[in-house]
Amino acid sequence: ELRTPLYGVVGLTSLMLKNNDLSTKDAKYLKSLKYSGDYLLNLINDILQVGKIESNKLELNNVSVKIKPLIQNIIDSFEYRLEESNNKIHLSIDERLPEFVVCDKVRLTQVLFNLIGNSIKFTENGNIYVRAILLDTINENANIRFEIEDDGMGIPKDKQTMIFENFSQLSENINMNQQGTGLGLTITKKLIE
Repeated sequence: ELRTPLYGVVGLTSLMLKNNDLSTKDAKYLKSLKYSGDYLLNLINDILQVGKIESNKLELNNVSVKIKPLIQNIIDSFEYRLEESNNKIHLSIDERLPEFVVCDKVRLTQVLFNLIGNSIKFTENGNIYVRAILLDTINENANIRFEIEDDGMGIPKDKQTMIFENFSQLSENINMNQQGTGLGLTITKKLIE
């Protein structure tokens, strides 16, 4: 019930952004609205996800997914934040990747969304590199490595364990660009595990 109205907000905003008759000002407002809707939707998903993971009720739902458009759609959802932070995303997708893969689309999207979102959040006037690399194929299984790299501030060695704990963040004195709940990396780590 929390997510359904947000799907409408994000979906309708996306449709309105495709209208070529928008003024620059209106397009900027709609991009801001879409980013806010995506952010709130992600926050709700994170809170619900923590509950499922901690109660061992998380089930993977594997479906056939076109991997390249999936990655591109995730990156496209950050367009407003990229403009706002003056960052650029450089996407590199291995040409050998199969067109379709069977995976849990929702979980994979959540992991990539959290990692890319963190890179953008802690980088200004910089670069974020998103890579999907085919390591090998064994029978019908494709082993794909996803890499997210940025030239932002980085994570101090003494904080690298702590940031994977629920509601943990690098600093109490974060600015508005670095707002968050401290759940993204916790969920990402648990989903990967």
